[in-house]
Amino acid sequence: MPHAIQYNLLTFTPCFPIFKFMTIKNKTCSPNIPSPSRGFTMLEIVAVLVILGVLAAVAVNRFTDIGAKDVAAANTLKVHLRYAQLRAMGDVNDWGIEIEADTYTLVRDNGNVPTGNSLPDLPGAPYLPGEDSYKNENLDATLSPQDTIMFSAARGRPYLEGSDPENFPNPYEITVGNSQTINITTETGFIE
Repeated sequence: MPHAIQYNLLTFTPCFPIFKFMTIKNKTCSPNIPSPSRGFTMLEIVAVLVILGVLAAVAVNRFTDIGAKDVAAANTLKVHLRYAQLRAMGDVNDWGIEIEADTYTLVRDNGNVPTGNSLPDLPGAPYLPGEDSYKNENLDATLSPQDTIMFSAARGRPYLEGSDPENFPNPYEITVGNSQTINITTETGFIE
């Protein structure tokens, strides 16, 4: 009985048995399929290391305080200082911000807190932008130094309460938390 032609499954080339006992399982006709082995391939090891590296980087950033609260508090204080300066330039009275350790207050006329009664032309007390009060008590950072920074009417020139603009330090620095500093320029009142 003649033998049927068998084909190599990988190359689809005919495989002719030389002897009767040779079959497709023989080395000449069997596909090159690797035998099962134990262990990991280099690709699997590299993939696991990359995934662990990404997870470690995310965990370090998540649990490390990089001063984001200080940056937010500094930006909010800058906006409120600019607001007090704009109020002073548009009014006949001086406006300012009284800074305490972890809070600050919008003030008018050398430290007086503005109220609806003291400002009869306004429907209520003037609030700080983005706040529901003339005081910001929601700071997640400490402020120093604790001074009252006033802005002169019409020009918005900065000065410390109880002194004149000529004695204002140049630049005046406010430290917010551990990582942020706000500078106020003497002549122009520029806040950066």
